[in-house]
Amino acid sequence: MEKRKILLADDSKLFLEMERTFLNRDSFDLYTARTGRETLDCAIKLQPHLILLSFSLSDMPGDEVCSAIKKDLGFSRIKIVIVTDAHGEDTLTRCVDAGCDGIVTRPFDKEKLLETVQKLLGETFRRKPRYRVHQPCAVYLEREGVPGTMLDISEIGCRIMAEDSLAKGTVLGVGFNLPDTDQPVNWNGIVRWSVPHRGDGGHSVSGVEFMDTPASELEVLQDILAAMPNSSHL
Repeated sequence: MEKRKILLADDSKLFLEMERTFLNRDSFDLYTARTGRETLDCAIKLQPHLILLSFSLSDMPGDEVCSAIKKDLGFSRIKIVIVTDAHGEDTLTRCVDAGCDGIVTRPFDKEKLLETVQKLLGETFRRKPRYRVHQPCAVYLEREGVPGTMLDISEIGCRIMAEDSLAKGTVLGVGFNLPDTDQPVNWNGIVRWSVPHRGDGGHSVSGVEFMDTPASELEVLQDILAAMPNSSHL
């Protein structure tokens, strides 16, 4: 799977490190720029898939940097999310007029940032389509079962909401019924990413990649997913 290149453009080391931490995933290669000019140079050299661009750079406003990139037909495909501390209508209008693909305001909501990035890049780095299921499941850590909810599923993994935080790299078992059936399965997986959930109970949401899935059960899942309505496709 090709990694997606993300350029983080900010003149604050603190915010750059924060963004690095939030976006530290196997799917991404992260690069940084500290000024508007450096951002433009990196856009040409790297041709990143996405730029997380501060509105308040030291040498030129972020909306001007965005506009310059979007007006260049050779680089207009680059997705740009402008990060701003200001919530005023004038600032938001400038960002929209510059042609940005998304706006994120600080202080950061980690989950919101990840959702924005995934929305813009999801179709390019997902290997298999995901389908909404929202059904009970059990997460097994060293044989101890923890109740959870499977939010969606694909042939290669799922998203799980659970009370316990699941650290990246954790190997676990997932017990659930195949969607729309009474057929129970117990599959192994590894946590590829995890973010806090701001809903009731302080749950976390984790992305799990399946490992060593039994071929016969996988074939059943493939048939089920192929028959699912378009409304459940994420």
